[in-house]
Amino acid sequence: MWNDVKLDQVDGGLNFIDIGASGGFPRDWNQLKRLINYFAFEPNAEECERLRKEESPFNTVAWFPTAVAGSKGEASIYQTRDPFCWSLLEPNHRFLDRFTFGEKFIVDGTTRVPTLTLSDVAELQGVDADILKVDSQGLDREILEQGTGLLDQAFYVEMEPGFNDSYLEENTYAEVDVFMREQGFRLFDLNCHRVPRNNTMQSHVAGTSQILWAESVWLRDYVWMDQQGQFPAITPGKALKILLICEVERRYDFGLELAELFAAKGLVEEARVEGLSTRWPLPDPPPDPGRKSLLRSMLRLLPWSFRSRIAAAASASLNDQHLFKG
Repeated sequence: MWNDVKLDQVDGGLNFIDIGASGGFPRDWNQLKRLINYFAFEPNAEECERLRKEESPFNTVAWFPTAVAGSKGEASIYQTRDPFCWSLLEPNHRFLDRFTFGEKFIVDGTTRVPTLTLSDVAELQGVDADILKVDSQGLDREILEQGTGLLDQAFYVEMEPGFNDSYLEENTYAEVDVFMREQGFRLFDLNCHRVPRNNTMQSHVAGTSQILWAESVWLRDYVWMDQQGQFPAITPGKALKILLICEVERRYDFGLELAELFAAKGLVEEARVEGLSTRWPLPDPPPDPGRKSLLRSMLRLLPWSFRSRIAAAASASLNDQHLFKG
């Protein structure tokens, strides 16, 4: 579907708002780049400038060397040893130092930076958001609470909330979960990350370490909203964008359910819906449980550091196959 869609069919493109753009555009969305209007926020001015100079594959792009927060004003940004851990919140060293990655959060300095809420950004006024990615290192809920105008329009939201207070006064997953469900979203994916404690058992082959954070994906449940008599006014272009997101993200079952709902409301053509069940690939068959158990047992024979590298490589390889197939 995505490769034959024109901009005028999707209301001028998919509006992607990226809060915490360090590291570059997420590869998950490469197939849709030509249709994406990309709004990228990165408080690390040097990193933001580096990314801005890269050749743009997007329909439109706007870079903001700005910290997005829960309030407008000024705040200290904690410049940690690992730049991907920079935050407007102070790292909770009493907790973090118990784990092997504690040194990543060592603060090498602080800088005062201006902060804005999503509602303060003039360039976002009137933007019909489709995708929100929030990598704020602990401020996810506060940021979205002050950007509900955008959140009300979004279909896809991705965040990385922690399950513990890795930063002082962090918005934990428990808080984010309640907030997102109140806004009509449902959790669709949770990619959990474990980190061992900083002791002699860190590489124990039989150990299972604590989950500290997760990449979470939330989708707006239009079917549930319709059941509650709260179906919003959306355009045919918006409906098509939602189905494009489902296709690229391989949410085939939910996508078909939404397509049938949109067809019943006259937002998409019946012919397009009828073709989805054959056009969309079926999910991969589940792995053989015996082989999976054997592989897990074999991996546990390796030290934790090696297992982490293997997991990262396997994840990257899976994404490549998933995203660039065909």
